[in-house]
Order: sequence, then C-alpha cells, then structure tokens
Amino acid sequence: MKANRDELHVWLASIELASERLDELERTLSADEIARAERFYFQRDRQSFVGRRGILRSILANYLELQPSVLRFVYNEFGKPGLEASQETGRLSFNLSHSRELVLIAVAIDRDVGVDIEFIDKSVRSEEVAKRVLSVNEIAALESLPQSLRLAGFFNCWARKEAYVKARGMGLSIPLNSFDVSLVRGGTVTSVESANSSGTSNWKIEDLTIDSRYAAAVAAAGRDWNVVRRNWQL
Repeated sequence: MKANRDELHVWLASIELASERLDELERTLSADEIARAERFYFQRDRQSFVGRRGILRSILANYLELQPSVLRFVYNEFGKPGLEASQETGRLSFNLSHSRELVLIAVAIDRDVGVDIEFIDKSVRSEEVAKRVLSVNEIAALESLPQSLRLAGFFNCWARKEAYVKARGMGLSIPLNSFDVSLVRGGTVTSVESANSSGTSNWKIEDLTIDSRYAAAVAAAGRDWNVVRRNWQL
C-alpha cells in the first residue's frame, strides 16, 4: 500500500478474533513480543496484546511490502515505538491506541503522529480527575458545559491531549495541564495552545468518529494533512 505525506491513515480494527486468527498473528511476533505476552496473568490480556501487535505488524508490513515477521521495532527513552532505521521504512511513522475491543493505528509519512481512543466510562469521576490533569482553561470549559455533556466533554478532551502527547513521543514529561485543547466533540482542533509560551504550536488534532461509546483523536505535526480512514481485516 502506498501513502503520501499529505495523508494520515487511521486504521480501525477489532481484537475480537477467532483463535485461529490470533494464532496466525502470534506467528508473526518476535521472541521478545511473545515473552511480553506471556507475562500477562489473564488470558484475555495476553490475547489482546497478541492481537494488537499482530495487527500493527500486518498493517506496517503492507506499506513496506515486507513480511510482518521481519519488522524490527525500537523504542525511544520514553517508550514510544518506531521502526529500526536499518530497515527500508520509507520515513514511515506510526502510533497505536486501544480501548476495550477496539484498536486504532495511525500511519504517517515524514511527520510525527499520535492517536488515542477512550471508552466513555460512566463510572469515572470525570470532574475530579479533570482537576488533576486538565489545564485551568479546560476545567473552566468543562464546567461551562451542561451536566449531561460533561462526561463526553472530559473524554473528548482527554483523547485529544493523549494523542498530542503521544505524537510528541515524550510521555508524561509533557504535563497534561501545560497545554489547552478544545472539549467540543465533532470538530477539528487546528492548534495546541501552550500555557508556557505565546501563540500556538505547529500541530493539528482531529477528532475521529468511532461510535457514541468512544472518544478518539489523532494528532500530527504540521497542518497540511488530511485523515484517511481505513478498516483492517486479516
């Protein structure tokens, strides 16, 4: 599959797969990935990990015209994975997020990318959590929403912030309350406003509509890109 720099591909997949499909994906994993899978206590968590990594390998291999099993991953100091530079990666970058049975994988050319998906969990005390992780402006925006919209507003904001942090590849060394994003669902956030500097950064965050149970977003460097949605099937 071909990609160009102007397109940012976002793949949606389900890890609810038949056992023979999971076995097929597991055969593409590296020894260290299999070892990681075996460390999970619960079988469902092990299967989820195998599914996620196998799907990621399947998608990336399709772009690179390689067998999934030959891909080699490296990790930066904050744990963000990338492809080993010695491979013909075609300046490919990627990011993965999962929530419950769903997996999102973003693929970009020659730009950093991050993606996040969150199940909108009604048991979460969102307004309490917001006070710990959102910026002052975001908390004010959340409190201005009607009560019926605050839970979704919190998760929309959370997904956008996570996508941005993951795109930066620096983990929580970027405090979540140090920048602002919008809480309104269904639009495009064209920039990220930092509390520590004037103006806005050269990043764009875009909502991803999955279904009403989830909030999701993708973030990437620059503003000269458009999202192309794709569905993965083995």
